[in-house]
Amino acid sequence: MENSNGQKLDRYEAKMALTIKVGYWASLLTFAFGLISWLLLDIAVVVPYCFLAFSLANLINVLALKKHQDLNLSFNLGALFGMAAALGITLFTGGISSPFIFVLAIIVFAGYATTGRRGKLYL
Repeated sequence: MENSNGQKLDRYEAKMALTIKVGYWASLLTFAFGLISWLLLDIAVVVPYCFLAFSLANLINVLALKKHQDLNLSFNLGALFGMAAALGITLFTGGISSPFIFVLAIIVFAGYATTGRRGKLYL
């Protein structure tokens, strides 16, 4: 397709490919953070489990995206998983005085900033 619909499809496919790559890297890095905090830092309470749970949930989300091809659903689920993991880590590492609390604000801001004109779902 050479018209504007073809250009939109190419842009959508580029966003899909980028989302898949970012999802794989996010899963890999949070899995590594989980192992580092568990094995090297000897944190065995909640933090490594939050990292490992996010890593697994995000990997399943990326694999499901390849199957169902719905970028909005996958993006919203990824943001929800990230928010849940960040909230869990924040609550179990000091609450309001946690050094991890800035991540909550970043996730909320990213959800707001990436929502298009027609979007009505904010985290």
